[in-house]
Amino acid sequence: QEDLSNWDTSAVTTMEAMFYEASAFNGNISSWNISAVTEISGMFFRASSFNPEPEDLSKWDTSAVTTMRFMFNKASAFNGNISSWNTSAVTDMSYMFYGASSFAQEDLSRW
Repeated sequence: QEDLSNWDTSAVTTMEAMFYEASAFNGNISSWNISAVTEISGMFFRASSFNPEPEDLSKWDTSAVTTMRFMFNKASAFNGNISSWNTSAVTDMSYMFYGASSFAQEDLSRW
């Protein structure tokens, strides 16, 4: 699997469907700067093996994201800690965890 950890994503504004149906993907992308991203819909749609280390995505700056719909849809292995994400700008989370059968993070109260 290719190492994506050093990609410069600081100017990226959309990651929509980036790993769509990438069923074997489970790469380390925790260091990505996504502070400019506004559209993240379907990013891991059907990425059925994606389950990063528990803290892998917790440091992502999601404060600019407005759309997260279908983000982890059918990402059946995903159970990452995303409780610290800033979702104050998000207007659409529809079907975000639909079919994410392993997702069991109970405390999303900061959202």
